[in-house]
Amino acid sequence: MACPDSIHVVEDPETVPQPLGGRGREQVRPGQDVPMTGGATDAIVATATPSPIQAGAIVSRRRFQKGNIIIRGKTPRRYGMYREDVLQTNGTFKRVRRCVLLGPVSSMSERAAWKAFQPYLDRVNAAARMPPKSGVPLETFVKEWRTNVAVNLKGSTTRAAESHLRAHILPKLGSLTLTEINTKIVQSFVAYLATAERSRKTVENVLLTLSSILRKARAWDYACGSFSLADITLPREGVKKEQRCFSDEEIGKILGARPKISI
Repeated sequence: MACPDSIHVVEDPETVPQPLGGRGREQVRPGQDVPMTGGATDAIVATATPSPIQAGAIVSRRRFQKGNIIIRGKTPRRYGMYREDVLQTNGTFKRVRRCVLLGPVSSMSERAAWKAFQPYLDRVNAAARMPPKSGVPLETFVKEWRTNVAVNLKGSTTRAAESHLRAHILPKLGSLTLTEINTKIVQSFVAYLATAERSRKTVENVLLTLSSILRKARAWDYACGSFSLADITLPREGVKKEQRCFSDEEIGKILGARPKISI
């Protein structure tokens, strides 16, 4: 990136990064993100425009940015500032302002500052793309999963997954969109399985199948809700029934009813 003719020197304390902690600037290292002032952590500027799929209209999105370099402090330092769209669990994006310390003005030229700042811009610009596909029902994605994934699995794995889908997952969750399947929904699903007297092991296997399918959906750029198996409370193990044994009277009847063998 070509260097600009000038660098903006910002003096307004409401718009510039402040040193971290009570010991001042020594706690900030070059390349470290610096929190912004104004009562906001990581400077959340505004919620980005929802994706065209959700809003129902085509909306232009920020595709490329050049960033900005500022100088501040009694011992002048250069800071790089840029914005990044962060994906939320509901499939929308929140625009966040980032500020990273590049180095002191005394030992870093303007050209060197832009060179140090460029990797941050390259990363955020490379990640700029249309939002993941959202609003897709689970049952619709399962059809795609069957076509492209299930055919490559071992027969026993496919049979187990199909059993979980047919008997448990699709009847209860199939009509929900991928973004609606979150920790709360999955916990309710576990309670439903428990009331149906499914064993803890069965519940675990069903959840593993569901988690595997959603993980593949995320890898294919579908917007999905998030849930962790560690956050799910599983049903406790049921009390095993005592094995029934024949009484003395029943054993006598069995022995008396056996055919006599002639030698």
